[in-house]
Amino acid sequence: MTARMSNDRGDVVVGWLTRLLVIFAIVGVALIDCVSVVRAHFGAQGDADLAASNASQAFAVRHSTADAYAAALMVATGNEETIDKHSFRVDKAGNVSLKLTRTAQTVALEHLSPLRKFGVITSLGTATAPSGSAAAP
Repeated sequence: MTARMSNDRGDVVVGWLTRLLVIFAIVGVALIDCVSVVRAHFGAQGDADLAASNASQAFAVRHSTADAYAAALMVATGNEETIDKHSFRVDKAGNVSLKLTRTAQTVALEHLSPLRKFGVITSLGTATAPSGSAAAP
């Protein structure tokens, strides 16, 4: 009996511990990436609305679509986001709509081609003209 116990190396225990460690690591990375994508979604929505608001205020002051777009870009570039130039709209009253894109900083999603699209967040931002501003001539 003592000879049998001295030859027992614990391979079964080490095997199960290794499997558990791998499973916990995969679940942990997936959880971190999910939280990162959710944070990016809410952050992008807030930044899209802020960029639209800044653009609307800039348009109210200078009545220039280019200045309004530049004001929106200041918000986006500070957070490593982009604004689609073709989606940027300012109407005559100074109401602004735009599409902002942010890429979530993830551990695994950005390295897996089929899943990469889930880390790219697109948000629509709108803002009405500030009250008391005159429409463009």
